[in-house]
Amino acid sequence: MTSDGLLTTFIVIILSLCGASILVLKKGFKNLSITHKILTVLVASLGFVGLSGVIFLYNKNVFNVTPIANAALLSESQIQQLDFISPLEKGPYKVKYLTYGSGTDLHRPEYATKVDFITNPVNGRFLNDQSGFRGWWRKKYWGFNSKSLPLNARVYFPEGEGPFPLVLIVHGDHSMQDYSDDGYGYLGELLASKGIIMASVDENFLNKSWSNFFKGLNKENHTRGWLLLEHLKTWHEWNKQKDHVFYKKIDTTNLALIGHSKGGEAVVYASVFNKLPFYPDDASIKFNYNYSIKSVVAIAPVDGQNKLGGSNPVLEDVNYLVLHGSHDGDVSSFMGSQQYERIVFNDSLYHFKSGVYIYGANHGQFNSSWGSNDTFNPFTGLLNQKQLISEEDQKKITKTYISSFLDITLNNKKEYLPLFIDARKGKNWLPKTIYLNQFEDSSFEAIANFDEDFNLQTVSKKGGKIETKNLSLWKEQEIQLKWRKKGSRSLFLEWKYNHKDKSKSIKSMPESLIASYTINIPPTPLDSTLSFVFSMSEYKENNNPNQKPIDFTILLSDTFGNEITFPLSKFSLLQKKIKAVIKKSEFIKGIKQSEMVFQTFYFPLKDFQKNNPNFDFSNTNKISFIFNINKTGSVAIDNIGFMKSLN
Repeated sequence: MTSDGLLTTFIVIILSLCGASILVLKKGFKNLSITHKILTVLVASLGFVGLSGVIFLYNKNVFNVTPIANAALLSESQIQQLDFISPLEKGPYKVKYLTYGSGTDLHRPEYATKVDFITNPVNGRFLNDQSGFRGWWRKKYWGFNSKSLPLNARVYFPEGEGPFPLVLIVHGDHSMQDYSDDGYGYLGELLASKGIIMASVDENFLNKSWSNFFKGLNKENHTRGWLLLEHLKTWHEWNKQKDHVFYKKIDTTNLALIGHSKGGEAVVYASVFNKLPFYPDDASIKFNYNYSIKSVVAIAPVDGQNKLGGSNPVLEDVNYLVLHGSHDGDVSSFMGSQQYERIVFNDSLYHFKSGVYIYGANHGQFNSSWGSNDTFNPFTGLLNQKQLISEEDQKKITKTYISSFLDITLNNKKEYLPLFIDARKGKNWLPKTIYLNQFEDSSFEAIANFDEDFNLQTVSKKGGKIETKNLSLWKEQEIQLKWRKKGSRSLFLEWKYNHKDKSKSIKSMPESLIASYTINIPPTPLDSTLSFVFSMSEYKENNNPNQKPIDFTILLSDTFGNEITFPLSKFSLLQKKIKAVIKKSEFIKGIKQSEMVFQTFYFPLKDFQKNNPNFDFSNTNKISFIFNINKTGSVAIDNIGFMKSLN
């Protein structure tokens, strides 16, 4: 039984005992026999003591966990802060605000009598209306069904001539009566001041209600994504309409989509549908969009809830950013890392993808109206919120990364790129917590991504061959997340040195006993403009709090026998697996949730050329990981290769 199930069962039993005791007392305690009186008192005592425990559990916010060491800070002295204007700093534009919508909303004046622009509803053909009471209640509440879906949004825009880039942001699933579209104003105010139009799209009518809590709408996330394209169609029409406020104000070549939770999957579907002539699950539904969507941002997204043609969608030639929190009480697995793996760059333009995993961030604090409540039920107090970062800090992180991402991809300000490899580059902008950054751009050339075959001795680069020494584990397999497999394979390695003399250091061991993993490759022309990169996570959890984070030696060789060596810690030590207690019920069974979250390690070759001036980068033929620092360790490594250095 899960910890939630255990707690629910416990509460039901306790309430039953309390109820039974009250019933007996009301019927006449005096008339009971001594035995029944004693039994009643015991049951009542047990019930009310248990109820007191539940109340204590609900109200207390004092559940502590062992602090997690921030491995990156141990080598932070080597990192230089980016010396540019903070992405948090507001721009020169005055921010204006308006709404557009149906004009007939039954509950919100901003989309009814106070709306600024009326939009026409659209027919959501592939969204099947619910039948029976659920369908009746939904239509009664909103006043429409899938045949007449409104295009509603709140718009934050700069005062000026333009044209300006356009960004649509869409919320995810929440109670449909607790409207979610007003929760991103903090982003809209910042972006608009910097010359970007942001529209926060209303899709609350697709959200859950008490009448359909356990069963959502069919193909709901497809609809969420498709509606964004219908909004873009409306914006393109306004841009050509001479009497409209937004006439020639929109740079239609510079578009981006942002989505939170289910909205994070919706923006992926919007990007995919945008390039298709037909809806993949029904060719009778024609598409004709082809807008210039350059960038997609997913905030704590779901992934794979609605398949497309039976498969998960692949994004091609689009910039992608995903943010996720370690203490997400709704989407508690880093599902956006699955979509991260399904992004490919094939054209000649520059693109990049990045993942940022934030220790202490939850699901709701990305949205001002959701806050710290990551549940749909009234048991918010049962969430363990002790380790959460503040809502202010979570918004600050969100603004920093999304603002700089859009500056890079819409305004070509590439000076912010290093922030996406290493959060320490923005230490003066970002709140202090653990950040795990993953990054790959279109210049990346893989030596080994471990998806090519099942032969452990081969790699992605043709002619490459693997050699290993003294490893206790060497395998390649699909990466397991909390909820499901990631859809990508990686390398798994372990080593363990069994010294009889525990005080003996690894440095005193003969080289022949040291564990290593070596990739032999045909002579490969490299130069000092490149960086050696790979992604890595701790594999098995290390329960010894006194053991130092993993470090090891990296060795490059050329065909003449020249070598360059440097430690992993030249960039950063490896972060120990992050364990989070998200719900207080998890303390009952001693559960700490964790999963493999990969971090990119980045080593500019120019930084190491001075280590051996004779090294010939144009004839590099060997890459070795030599495990000669920690006595034990287990790691998962992926996407080993080279890319153009960012600075």
